[in-house]
Amino acid sequence: ALGIDLALGSLIGLGIQMGVGAEAIQMAAVLSFSKSPWVMGNPLVHGTSSFNDNIRKSYVSRCHFDANLFSDPLAVMNLIWDYESHNDTHKWAKSHNVSLSQIRRLSSTTENLRKRVASYLGIPEGMLQVSRPPIEMSHGMVTILRIIQVWVFSATMIQIDSKTLQGLQKSHTKNGVSIDLRPGSDMVVRSDLEKIFMKDRHFFKLLQSSEIRQKGNFEYIPVGEPSPDNFINRLEAHLISFAIEKQFTFFCISFTNRVFVYAISGSETEKIVKKCLKPHRVEDSRVTLKIHSNEGKSGRCVRERTCGRWTVQRQSATKSGSNAQFLLWSRTCFEMSKQLLTKKAAPTKKGAKKVEAAKKDLKTIMTSLEELGRSGDYKCMMLRFPWASPKISASRRLNFDLVSFGTTNAMTPVDLRDVFGPCLGNATKQIAEKQKLQFLWCKSLPREFKGGNDKGVKMESSWERPLIKCIPEGARIVSVLVSSRRRDNIIKLVATEASTHDGEVDEDSDLSLFLPKSTNATFRWKRFNTTDAVYIDMNSVPATAVPVDSPDDLYCVCANALEVRGGGLRAEGLTLLPQGKAFLLLARFTFGLLRETNIDDDTILDKAMMWIGSNLGKAPKKILMGRIERAIDFHKSSLHLRETLQSFPEKVKQLLEIFDGIDGYEAKAWKTLSSNLPIRQNIAHLQSGFQEETGKILSKRQSSRDKRDDVKVNREAKEDATSEGSPPDQVATDRTGSGTLFVVPDYFSTIPLSQKEKAELRGLFENDDELTIGSCKTLAEVVQNYRGVSEQLSMESSDWEMYSVQMEGKHWFKAVFKPHNFGYTERPKKSNCAAWMKKKDHITARPRTVGQVTNCIPPKYQKQVLAVGKKNSMQLSPDLKHIVFDDMKLAVQMEAAFWLERQLGSKKRHWYQFGSNGLAQMVWELKHLRAEHKPGVQQCSKNVVKKSKSKKLMEKKMKESKLTKLRNREHGVSM
Repeated sequence: ALGIDLALGSLIGLGIQMGVGAEAIQMAAVLSFSKSPWVMGNPLVHGTSSFNDNIRKSYVSRCHFDANLFSDPLAVMNLIWDYESHNDTHKWAKSHNVSLSQIRRLSSTTENLRKRVASYLGIPEGMLQVSRPPIEMSHGMVTILRIIQVWVFSATMIQIDSKTLQGLQKSHTKNGVSIDLRPGSDMVVRSDLEKIFMKDRHFFKLLQSSEIRQKGNFEYIPVGEPSPDNFINRLEAHLISFAIEKQFTFFCISFTNRVFVYAISGSETEKIVKKCLKPHRVEDSRVTLKIHSNEGKSGRCVRERTCGRWTVQRQSATKSGSNAQFLLWSRTCFEMSKQLLTKKAAPTKKGAKKVEAAKKDLKTIMTSLEELGRSGDYKCMMLRFPWASPKISASRRLNFDLVSFGTTNAMTPVDLRDVFGPCLGNATKQIAEKQKLQFLWCKSLPREFKGGNDKGVKMESSWERPLIKCIPEGARIVSVLVSSRRRDNIIKLVATEASTHDGEVDEDSDLSLFLPKSTNATFRWKRFNTTDAVYIDMNSVPATAVPVDSPDDLYCVCANALEVRGGGLRAEGLTLLPQGKAFLLLARFTFGLLRETNIDDDTILDKAMMWIGSNLGKAPKKILMGRIERAIDFHKSSLHLRETLQSFPEKVKQLLEIFDGIDGYEAKAWKTLSSNLPIRQNIAHLQSGFQEETGKILSKRQSSRDKRDDVKVNREAKEDATSEGSPPDQVATDRTGSGTLFVVPDYFSTIPLSQKEKAELRGLFENDDELTIGSCKTLAEVVQNYRGVSEQLSMESSDWEMYSVQMEGKHWFKAVFKPHNFGYTERPKKSNCAAWMKKKDHITARPRTVGQVTNCIPPKYQKQVLAVGKKNSMQLSPDLKHIVFDDMKLAVQMEAAFWLERQLGSKKRHWYQFGSNGLAQMVWELKHLRAEHKPGVQQCSKNVVKKSKSKKLMEKKMKESKLTKLRNREHGVSM
C-alpha cells in the first residue's frame, strides 16, 4: 500500500502515464502533508507586530517560491528542492520563515512515497527522482501537471466570476492599485505602513485627500435679460478664473437636466473626462474657450481677485493648445432634449423609458466625475444646482451645493460673493479628510537574500512566463492581513511617534485601518457553478491573485477539500488555471468529464461554445472549436489505456498540441520525455532486474550462512583460487598491509590500457569537467597531500586496475583504486556512516545499489551521471555485488567518488561538502592516525572498553551500597 488516498493514487498513476511520474509522486506527497511548511501567524496568539511580521515574511517567501506559477503544491516542490540543495538549513529556514521541523518531515515523506512507488512498480528508485524543480521545468511539463489536477480534482473546483472581477478591477488606475481607507480609520503616516511592507519590494504611496462641501443660497440678479445662457456664461467666467488661479484640473456645473464639464484643452485630464462622457454621445457639444489675462489692465475689486483675473472669449472648436498670451479651455455639455422635459413625454411608455434613460445617463456622468475627484489624482470642484436651468428667472432665491476635491482650503466668502453675487445667504461648510493606499505597478521578481542561491532567475524559468498579470504584491499582502482577521475587514498597526499627537507611544494602543469588503479574499471565491461560500488559506498565493487586464472568469483546483455545513467548502492545495473557460473546458473534454450531456452528442460543440460565451481566453474562436473536436477524439482514443502504469509519450505529445497557446505560451514536448521513464521498451527489463535483486536480498536475510564475516569469505576464495591455479590477474592482494585479500569474479577480466586511453584518463585528474563531479581532481589532491607534493596520481601507477565484463552483448567496466603507501581508516561498526563503508576489503567496501551510488554524487548532478547520453549508464552485475558502467571514464570518476565517500563521508556529511579546508583537515587526521598506528576502529574499541569497565564498576558500587543499607535496617542501625 502507498499510504495515500485514492485521489492522490490516481494522480500518481495519471502522472506516470503522462510522462511526469516523478513530479506527480512528489506533488502527491506534498498534498498528503497536512501542515504548511511556512511559519503561520494567529491574531489570537501573537501580538500585533509579530503577527504582521509573520504574515508578511511568509507571504513574501511563498511568492518567491511560487515564481509566477500560482500553485501551492508547485511552490512547495520548489521549496523542497531549495532545502535539499542547502547545507546550512537553519540559516536557510530563518531567511525564508520556514519551519525546519515541518520541511524535514515533508522531505522524508516525499522520499518514503518515492520508495514505495518504486517498490510497487519494480524499478530502481533513481528513475523516480525529480530532475529539476517546477521553476525550471518546461512549460509543457507544467501544463501537463495542471491538466492532471483538473482530471483528478474536478469535483472540488472554485471560481471568481467576471462580475466580481470587474468590481475588484475598479480600484485599478493608470498608476497602480488604490485601496481606500473607510471612515473611522485612524490617521496614519508612512512610517506606520513601512513596518508591514518592504522598501525595496513593495512600492506604495499614502495619498491624503480632503472633500470640502459648501451649501447655501443666493439671489439671482441678472445683468440684462434673464436667460439660462446669460446665467451660465457669467458663472463659468468667474469659475474658470478661480480654477486657473487655484490650479484646478477640471470643474463642472450641473443642473437636473444639464451638465457642463470644463478642462484645459488638449490635456490628459480632458481625455479622461471625455472618456467618461463618451458613452453618452456628447462629443459634438464641445466648445473651446479663449481665456485672456486681465493682469496690467485698469480695474478694481473683482479684477484684483481670483474670480476676475481672467476673461472668457468664445470661439469655434477647431483649435486646441495654448500660447503665451492666452489659455484654451474646453466646455463639454450633456443636455436632455427639450421634448423629454415636457409633460407630454412622460405618459407614454416609450417616453417614460426615454426620460428614465436620460436621467440614468446624467446620474452616471456625475458619479464618474465624483469618482475621479475622490481618486486623489485630480484637483477639481463640482457645483450643483437642484433645479432645471430653463426655470431661471429674476429675483429668485436659488440653492447651490459646491464640493471641492484635492484641496485643503474652502472657497472664501469673498470669492463666493464674486461668483454668485452680493446677495449671498448663509453658507455652511463641511470638511472630510480621507486617506488612500496606492500600490504602484511593478514586475514580480524573485526575492534576493544574503547567503542564498537565487534559483529561477534564468530567462527560461517560470518567472518569465506569468500565468496572469497580477496586482502588485503589496496589495495582496493587505488582502492577506485583512482576510486573516476573519470577519473584521481591518488591519491593526503599532503606533509610532509620528502618528501620535503628543509624541508618546502607548504599548497597548494600536492603529485600526478599516478597509473595503472587496479586499477580503474570503468573499471572492465561490464553489464552481454555485453561490456557496469557500473558506481558503489566506496565505495562499493563488487565493489572493487578482488579474489586471481581463475580467474573464477565474478558476482554481482544490486538492484538499472538506464539506462544511450549509453548503460551504474548506479548500487547500490550490492551483490556479489560465484565465477564461477555454483551458478548463478542454481539460474536462480530454478526460470525458461531462455532467449534463454525452460525449457522443452531436450538439456538444454548440453547447460548449455557448457555455464559453465571450470567455475565450487567448485563443480565437475558430481555433478553439478545432481544439474541442481534437479533445473529444483524444478522450475516445485514450480509453484503452485504462490503468496501465507505463508512460505513453505519443499521447503526451497529442495532449500538448491541444493546449498549445491556450494560455499564451507554447506547450511543447520536453527533450527528456522518452528517456529514463517507465515506458514499454525498458519496464520489463527493469522489473526483472529489480525482482532478481530483491529475491537475492531476501534469501540472504533468511539464510544464516550468508551472514558470515567478509574476511572469512575472502580467505576461502583466496584458498580456492590458489589451489585451482587461477591466473594472477584474477587474484589481487590488498596493499594496505592488513593482509586482507579480495577476489575478482571469473566473468571479470583485466584490461591493459593503451597509451591513448591512459592519456585521456590522466586528464581527468587535472580537469574533471566532463560531468562536473570533481571527484578525480579531489582524489588527486587528497593523495598528493598525504604522500607529498612530488608524487602524482595517474592511471600509469599501480594504484589503479581496470576490469571488464560482457553482458547483453555490451562491455561494462569497473575501476578499482588501491593506493600503495596509504592506510585506510577502518570505520567502526557503531560509526555514523553507511553499512557498505564498514567493510574492510576493496570490493565489498563499495556501493551495491543505485541509491547508494547517488549518495556519493552531488544532488544536482545525480541525473546527469545516471544518463550521460545513454538510457542506462550503470547496471548491476549478475552477483549483485558490483556496479559497472558502460564508459571507462565514468567508471574512473565514480570509483574516485566511492573511495572519497568511504574515507571521508558519513550520513550527515558527504565528501563534496567539506571544501578545501575541510579536506586538508581530514587528510591531516588520517596521516596522524597512521603515524601513531592507532586506527580509528581500535581507538573506538578502546574507548568502548573503558566505558564498559567504568560502567561495571559503578553498578558494583551501587549494589554494595544497597546491601549495606538493607543490613543496617535489619540490625536497627540508623544512617
